[in-house]
Amino acid sequence: MSVLCTVLLLRLPDAGNPCDAFLPGAEYHDNNCFLPINEYLTFEDAQHRCENLNATLVEPETETLIAYMDQFASRNFENTDLLWLGLDVPMGLFLRWQSSGSVVSINNWARGWLTSRIRLGNQEVRSVMSGELGWSWNVTLKSDLAKAVCQKDISDECGGLFVAGRCFTLHRQASNWADAKVDGLGKVRVNCFPKAIATWHGRDSNPRPPDLESEALTTLPRCPHKTLRSIRSCTVNYLPMPAESGQR
Repeated sequence: MSVLCTVLLLRLPDAGNPCDAFLPGAEYHDNNCFLPINEYLTFEDAQHRCENLNATLVEPETETLIAYMDQFASRNFENTDLLWLGLDVPMGLFLRWQSSGSVVSINNWARGWLTSRIRLGNQEVRSVMSGELGWSWNVTLKSDLAKAVCQKDISDECGGLFVAGRCFTLHRQASNWADAKVDGLGKVRVNCFPKAIATWHGRDSNPRPPDLESEALTTLPRCPHKTLRSIRSCTVNYLPMPAESGQR
């Protein structure tokens, strides 16, 4: 049986920087926030600084993120700086990212880094981005001083779908549009406003109103959908509408 649903899209009043709600002062890129720490810290102090912000030391795991971090570092630091990475560099073992434990498959090591690692022997070392080496990676002693970048994945903060810097959360608790607006605004910690309304028939149909974020709507689950939480985000409310006379 065909189901008629209506979408109410509540969005941030200003697209702005989504990191303002999750990691103030950070720069947004690809569902992550990056905060420069312009202080000289030991590895452990830098790690604790990021953990206190519910973030991690930066982990550029992809070629795209490596390229972005090169640009980010050039904008925010001196070309003589070292920046801690969230990466252990043990002897004779696979390199793994600290937060996920995943094996490093893409890297940006400077020429001669392995020689430096061997020279440091059994001392505790960590990896850094080196400004003097064009922000390629090198190793240094864990007790040395370097600056840092804290990284926070804000897609986990959404409770729904995180697309292009916005969070879309689904819930069906409201019984009418007035209640939906109150319910949506009551759940979020930022001010939102109704963006637009769209209706469509059928579970397998994707709405494509010209004034809605099409990228978000094409990735939304099919209607109807069970309730999802809304955490510090704006919401997309799916409300089943009464079937018209003669509708099947």
